Amino acid sequence: MNLQEAVEAPRRQSESTGCVELESRIPSNVSKRLMGEGYKVTRCDPWEFAFGGVEAIRLHDNGKVFMAAADPRRDGYAIGY
Repeated sequence: MNLQEAVEAPRRQSESTGCVELESRIPSNVSKRLMGEGYKVTRCDPWEFAFGGVEAIRLHDNGKVFMAAADPRRDGYAIGY
């Protein structure tokens, strides 16, 4: 995955109570498997705002270029200099 793909990847949230919340972009077979293992599963919006926002910056392997990624769940942006 490149940096933007990682920031945009579907998210999940879990609690010690056995409840798991999944963005609906996660395949339904994952929900079914978790339920089969005894978890209570809730499917959320495809880009669930409550799962937080990420802006990321990394230095390219060549050491000369910054690469940035912004989360579509928020109105933020990432800048490296």
